[in-house]
Amino acid sequence: MNVGYFEMFLALACFGSMGALNKLSDVKQCRPTAVIPLVFLSGTLILGMPLVLLRQNVHEFPSTVVWIALPFGACSAIAGLAFLAGLKYGKITTSWLVINLSAIVPTIGSILLYREKLNLTKTIALVLIMVAVVLLWVDKRTEAARTNK
Repeated sequence: MNVGYFEMFLALACFGSMGALNKLSDVKQCRPTAVIPLVFLSGTLILGMPLVLLRQNVHEFPSTVVWIALPFGACSAIAGLAFLAGLKYGKITTSWLVINLSAIVPTIGSILLYREKLNLTKTIALVLIMVAVVLLWVDKRTEAARTNK
């Protein structure tokens, strides 16, 4: 089996586990402002190990990498805090689905910024993402109306 498949399934398992761990932190009533810094600390330690083991100097990163990584980290931190804080107002199933549906943002960005060609498959995927978001909104309104009776 190609190493790419292993990495793909590892990413799938880890991203999926993040949803379960987010729910666990909500069930255990952990504060998002306590969880997210520890998430990033553990990530820093795990990601730092290859740098130490391979004896790579952190100062060798090109400035382009730094200027991409800084907003990337800021977006990740804000998203994590907002997601965990928002869990008390909704269900993990809906929240995690919306996170996965957020794939529409980089997809549209790639089409607009990098002039990626829009083929039939991508068009269908974009339409289905929009339909899914509308269905989630309808479901939330229906559920709210049902509980208000």
